Amino acid sequence: MRVTLAPGIWMRRLRWTLGWGGFFIANAALYWWFAVDIVFFYHWKVPSSTANTVGSAVMLFGIAATFTMLGVRAIRSGLWISAERVVVRGTLTTHRCAPDDVVEFVAGTRVAPCPLLHRTHGRPLDVSALSRGGGLRSRYPMYLRQLEPVCAELNALLRSVQSTAAATAHEQTAAVRRDHAIENYHLLRTIVLSFTGLFWALSGAVVALEPKTAVAVAMAIFAGVNGVSTYLILRGAKRGIDHHATTPGPPSDVA
Repeated sequence: MRVTLAPGIWMRRLRWTLGWGGFFIANAALYWWFAVDIVFFYHWKVPSSTANTVGSAVMLFGIAATFTMLGVRAIRSGLWISAERVVVRGTLTTHRCAPDDVVEFVAGTRVAPCPLLHRTHGRPLDVSALSRGGGLRSRYPMYLRQLEPVCAELNALLRSVQSTAAATAHEQTAAVRRDHAIENYHLLRTIVLSFTGLFWALSGAVVALEPKTAVAVAMAIFAGVNGVSTYLILRGAKRGIDHHATTPGPPSDVA
């Protein structure tokens, strides 16, 4: 694996992250085109009803936006190790740990063979950005053996940052509280945005199947209320992070 392992940088296997990111972006582009095609060109010869056209477009835009988000997050996924933080950024969620909370990295399998971060509190985290895949499941044992030296280097890097960590006990406690708050925020954001995207897609589907003005107005009102409530929930949760601690994190801490 051609991966630079060092403290204070985002570590990722570009072939994996760009591959999955490109897959999601390609799907997103396809659905963006379908939506634009329906709205502006009518090449699909959908019924001329405005409500039907808008409903179909909203559904496709919702799917395209979801694929776009997944693609961007897949490309940005990575592992960050420093004396202040250990960050595991995946396609769906981002997890942050204090260095002393990390026990070790072990070669394992989730979606594909990858290093698993074992921590004192919580379940093991898969470092998907360093996944070793692209073949048949029968080749997984070989990939796991190839990951063992990588995990050994990661463990050595982890021990070095743990030994040089200079935070006081109070600062470590505040940092852990902040890490957990950020982790909970990202989990909440993923769940809320997923349900919001699903609601918008279903609203578009309802209007497309029942192209009536009353139905379109009702779905638009429901979708608007859902969007506003989603924004208020996430804004309140994000503001709550600042009440846990003021310890700065790595770049793009809440992004």
